[in-house]
Amino acid sequence: MRGRAGFLMTPTWLLYGTGGVAWQNLQGTTNCSAATCGTAMSQQNTTTRTGWTVGGGIEAMVWGNWLARAEYRYADFGTWRSTYFTGLAAAVIDAKLRTNTVSVGLAYKF
Repeated sequence: MRGRAGFLMTPTWLLYGTGGVAWQNLQGTTNCSAATCGTAMSQQNTTTRTGWTVGGGIEAMVWGNWLARAEYRYADFGTWRSTYFTGLAAAVIDAKLRTNTVSVGLAYKF
């Protein structure tokens, strides 16, 4: 969920910034062999993280009612600490969750 504010550079070119809240669903899976854990094991942990996002882009009317857009966004979801296999074979993994996204699009304005 983001807001967008911009500056109309010409009648057909918009330069804008965007920011807001973001969600990401994560899934981590690990396997442990019988040689390491005494018995073969597999575990899957999942979580949905809330974070923030910020970015910017440019949008232009290219012909008639057609719009072209290019946008970059950075998002940060903090660090996810996930524990696998409690006991002797326990593993704790800290994952820093950040994304960099570039998107381009073509739209028709009705």
